[in-house]
Amino acid sequence: MDPVSAFGLASGVAQFVAFTSKLISTTVEISESASGATADTLALDTLYGKLSELSKSLSTGSGVSGAGQPAGLAQIYAGVSELSATCKNECDKLLTIVQHLKCNVPGPKRWQSFRAALRKLMAQSEIDRLEARLSSTQATLTLHICSISSYWQQVHVQELRLLQTESWRLQLDHSDTLRKIENALGSLEADNFRAQSQATVPGIRSLEQQLSQLTLSEEQAAAEQAILRSLSFDSRPTRHLTIPEAHQKTFQWVLKHGSDEGMSRLAGWLVAGKGIFWVSGKPGSGKSTLMKFVADSPETASLASKWSLWNRLIIGLLQTLLYEIFRQRPDLIEPTCSARWQQVAGGKSGKMDAWTLAELHEALRKITPKNLTSTSTEHMQVKFCFFIDGLDEYEGDHLRLCQSLQELAKSPSVKLCVSSRPWNVFEEAFGSNVDSKIYMQDLTRDNIRRYALSRLEEHPRWSLVAPIASRGKWLVDQITERACGVFLWVFIVTKLLREGLTNRDSFTDISRRLVSFPVELEPFFRQILESVEPFYHKKMASTLLVALGADWPLNGLIYEFHEQEYDNADYMLHTPTSVMNDDEMKEILENLVWRLNSRSRGLLELESESGTVTFLHRTVRDFLKTHDMSKFLSEKVARGFNTNFTLLKAHITLIKRGQFEDETVRQSLGKYNPSHLVDLTAHTLRFAGELDLSPPPGCGYQDCLDELDKTIITKESLGHLAMNLQGLPSGCFFREHLVQSQVANYLHSKLTESPTYLADLGPIVLPYLMSPKIDNGVLDMNAWRGTEMIRHVLETQTLDPNQHTNTPGGTPWQILVNNIRIWKIGSDRTADSRLGSLFENDIFSMFIEKGADPNAVLVINTGLAELSVAMAWIVFLQLAFRMPANPVNEAIYLRVLSELLDAGAGLSPLPVCVQQYVDRGMDFAPAHDKFFGRIVRMSPGQLRNSNPLLLAKIARRLLQAVHSSPEVLQSQWPRESIKAALAKFPVELVSGIEWPTPSNTSDMLTPTNNPT
Repeated sequence: MDPVSAFGLASGVAQFVAFTSKLISTTVEISESASGATADTLALDTLYGKLSELSKSLSTGSGVSGAGQPAGLAQIYAGVSELSATCKNECDKLLTIVQHLKCNVPGPKRWQSFRAALRKLMAQSEIDRLEARLSSTQATLTLHICSISSYWQQVHVQELRLLQTESWRLQLDHSDTLRKIENALGSLEADNFRAQSQATVPGIRSLEQQLSQLTLSEEQAAAEQAILRSLSFDSRPTRHLTIPEAHQKTFQWVLKHGSDEGMSRLAGWLVAGKGIFWVSGKPGSGKSTLMKFVADSPETASLASKWSLWNRLIIGLLQTLLYEIFRQRPDLIEPTCSARWQQVAGGKSGKMDAWTLAELHEALRKITPKNLTSTSTEHMQVKFCFFIDGLDEYEGDHLRLCQSLQELAKSPSVKLCVSSRPWNVFEEAFGSNVDSKIYMQDLTRDNIRRYALSRLEEHPRWSLVAPIASRGKWLVDQITERACGVFLWVFIVTKLLREGLTNRDSFTDISRRLVSFPVELEPFFRQILESVEPFYHKKMASTLLVALGADWPLNGLIYEFHEQEYDNADYMLHTPTSVMNDDEMKEILENLVWRLNSRSRGLLELESESGTVTFLHRTVRDFLKTHDMSKFLSEKVARGFNTNFTLLKAHITLIKRGQFEDETVRQSLGKYNPSHLVDLTAHTLRFAGELDLSPPPGCGYQDCLDELDKTIITKESLGHLAMNLQGLPSGCFFREHLVQSQVANYLHSKLTESPTYLADLGPIVLPYLMSPKIDNGVLDMNAWRGTEMIRHVLETQTLDPNQHTNTPGGTPWQILVNNIRIWKIGSDRTADSRLGSLFENDIFSMFIEKGADPNAVLVINTGLAELSVAMAWIVFLQLAFRMPANPVNEAIYLRVLSELLDAGAGLSPLPVCVQQYVDRGMDFAPAHDKFFGRIVRMSPGQLRNSNPLLLAKIARRLLQAVHSSPEVLQSQWPRESIKAALAKFPVELVSGIEWPTPSNTSDMLTPTNNPT
């Protein structure tokens, strides 16, 4: 029972108590009829009608309970339900008395009061006891209402804290919304205080309204956060952080407004320009360095402040553009992303499908100057200046990308500075305006000269090698000419020439060395790697493969632990669980700098600030991932080397030796606060997941995972990390992440070995697996592996699929059914794959076998401020209209449908389980309308494009179920509408379908084929 339902029942009880108490205690005259009655007279018919209405508002208690709620709250809900049932019983007794007074009491039917009338049929002691019961009911109801209100007030306070934390994490401007929630909580607290004296109908309704408003505000905030979260990605800020720092004397000309015309264009655009400014250049020409330099420069903010009062300087692509706009303007999320809003509105917010290219373009198209002009003073002055690096790296339709950016830049509140390689598509889109573009190869010549000279002059031996200025000038000129505007080439060349100076090379040696360097980057990279001493080739190859094995820059200690693998393949298992001290770490990182230089010759670098290892430039990673270089590395690396296994062991060792300062807090289902331990565990299990799919021969990854499980528990006991898991044992942290990471085979082996392996997670494990609210939920990452996880749990755990666990989305069964309702089955391959895996693993049948309720109710937000309800089996029934043709899946579908019907699927036009929702104004369509009615409304083309054969088989099975139902139910199914639906099928598909008649005979709804 939800709080709104509980308050609905309580309101009925309060109405009955108030009305009946007043009726018994006052002296209003009672008469037989309203004829001639005054304001002080109450007619028996009116009284009977009022009591009848009250009786209908009261529940018998059947089908209403606190199941699945926390123990204390469940008892309170059960108490409210019991009060309602008791009051209904009292009300029905009074109805009987009034009816008796109307029909069976002789003589004039007029009494001074209802109490006087009651004395005709009840003893005074019985009346006194009734009054006492009413008083007791009032007191008990007040206590229950206060308890329910207090409980949900605390729940909403916690929800507010979670929303505040998430808004802070997402840097989302939610101040207005969160302020509304805080105000509503204050009103709720005041209403709760007033309710402590006596629970009145207006007071209960006010509490119900406050809770509903709180829920709506929280759902809106959560929906906005969910959409914003779907736009975010872990590596979004990484590239900005890893771009090399611009040399102190390089690119200063860009922002010196008023210097020569070509060099002042960008500065002028920042002050007064509009639209898009294009920075073009070849790979390695310094576009990224320039973009970072300009974006981070304080002078940029100063110049741009003359254009706007508030600027946000970012680097990214389409998702980041939307993320940054929505972060500052959450009011744009719903109108811009209406389709996604439908998915997450009404409390369904959380993990969503990945954004498609079409969605991103469409969302950017909707952000027009009109809707960027806010009527809110809070948002009026927000303007955006975006720095977007590397448009050429965006995988997709570059022309469409350019069009989207141009559309966005039409707004006077938005300007964009973009960089790319000089491809035709970008030249066509951005190259026509001379005042809004820079070609790096034209403008970096003087800066390359300045940079090269500065780097060489910094070396103490330069003045000895080139004492004559003309010699030095000649060498710098040669570097500048050969660079062809590619700054990265200059960076590598000057680095190697400085090494020559350290090695006491003469000027002639330096010159020859310069001439030996290829002018193209890729041959240059190959030459660099081939210059590594042969002794280091195995370690060179494995080090580079480790760097390529992750999509993020790895902690430098990972490379140190990999080094230990050469001496002892099982080093991780023998590494003690102890914190590495600062001196030990400093020594390791100092040695790592030298090792990286010897193994990669500078193509890998240690970032001193972050302690991570990065590629010298993104072109290095691209080069190493080519077919030729992949073959080159695989031939050099030691036999049997496996990148994922190496990274798994190194990451577990990193956890063993780490000190985790930030506390890891479990906030809700599958959701933790951002912490180093959470990130590191997720990364570790990613490598385990790859090994779990296809373990190499002799790979002991399962032993490694056992060690990780023990390590986390040990580290908490030693105080190396702090965890708050909401009362769950510390071992649950690893197991919860294990489930989420889809390490299916390992989990299956643990469950086979010990069916109680997940027991500490409690009943939450099944909704955890099913819920779309989980980031990277098991059905989102890989449909087959995710379904395997669900099957393993269903096979080994004693779980109730109908149990509420205070998780978003309801029971596990409701979550499963709601998934198939919102998935775009039939139009999205990912959704089709998910459904296919559910069928193939027999998930629906396993749920039904465990007692899943076919009539479980789903409350659906239509997105139009209206709610509707549906039963689980009817949602499954409607799935048939969207299923792709697949004979195997169709056979499974029909079997599951039969299982649902056999399990008691509600065929009534208005089943008891949905009555209370319909009474509250929610829409409900029965099975015959959702199936046969829908077929009647379909055009012939729509029917042909669905699956007529499957639909005909379903029709036959449905009518068989109706045929075996009681006659009263048979009469409620609209025969003519069903006949009209069947008439739309080819006759051979529906031949011989019978319609049940009251006389236990059957007539034919369709013609029959020749019986022979």
